[in-house]
Amino acid sequence: MSIRRWLFPKGYHAAYHYNRGTLSFMAGSFPLAEAHFREALSLWPQFPEALHNLGLTLAAQRRFEEAIKLYEQALSQRPRFPEAVLTT
Repeated sequence: MSIRRWLFPKGYHAAYHYNRGTLSFMAGSFPLAEAHFREALSLWPQFPEALHNLGLTLAAQRRFEEAIKLYEQALSQRPRFPEAVLTT
């Protein structure tokens, strides 16, 4: 086990779920992607990339109001987040 995994287990697990969510999104499995992004955010709430990708997942499911709120939340956490700026 690396020292980083040992020091930041929640960050490591959040990154795992973020990556799984991204792969699920790319495969078109939006409910599974949503579950992974939500799990990543439960482990690491200050994760703007996960908020953004969850917003993309919700938008793909035509849940636009929820998606916009997530983009805005991602921008509040990281104001200079170009991907989130382009999707709002």
